[in-house]
Amino acid sequence: MKIKDVFEKIFVYKKRYQAPENEEEAKKQIETNKRIKEKFLSIIDPIGKQIEQFRVKQGIAKKGFGPRKGIPKRGYENLTTFRRWVNRKAIHAIENDVYFRKEGKNLFLKFKSIGLSKLNEMERKQLLQLRKESKKIFINRFRDALLKFAVKIKMDITWFPQFEEFVLFNIERTHKIIDSGIIIKKKPIKANDKTIAGEKLILELGPNTRLKDIKAIWTPKISSILKDLRGYIYLPSNKKK
Repeated sequence: MKIKDVFEKIFVYKKRYQAPENEEEAKKQIETNKRIKEKFLSIIDPIGKQIEQFRVKQGIAKKGFGPRKGIPKRGYENLTTFRRWVNRKAIHAIENDVYFRKEGKNLFLKFKSIGLSKLNEMERKQLLQLRKESKKIFINRFRDALLKFAVKIKMDITWFPQFEEFVLFNIERTHKIIDSGIIIKKKPIKANDKTIAGEKLILELGPNTRLKDIKAIWTPKISSILKDLRGYIYLPSNKKK
């Protein structure tokens, strides 16, 4: 479960994961993950009290939203306590957040005074849209606070999804950190009047990205995107025949 799976699909870029080519590569991946897990736990284990304090400040139970027994069939993000917390925070954002639009706030208060059971279909749709907007505001604020906390404890940003999951649900799933850490982004270049003047391709490399990982995605993933850029020209390989 990645960041976007816990709340909503906010980030548009995708990580490109190359599956292990053979058994030997798979074994290396397992060993790498073992070392990642050790480092991850070495960061969070000594600061248990700080994590609990962060949870309480965010309105989360000291031990997170973990279930009493076993793993929920529908996923941790569908725990009743978690969903209630999100809804409560979303309503708080509507009523109190300075960035929530004033007309939306007034509309919500109007619907609240009328009562949900008395709203017509159009009003229910408007209320649903207001809740979606408020959830985005709340999620952004929560993630901003968690990101600052991650920076404070020197947590690698590529491990943020696992750290967020740990803070919310008190579970450790570092086995999810199996990709090469390469993020591919196609970014538009805009003029002052917001017209698109061109585009550029950005590669973000994680701390454990290898040259092999870059080469593995170059032909199937990167070269096709480069060909779509306005300034592209074909350059022959430098390899000697």
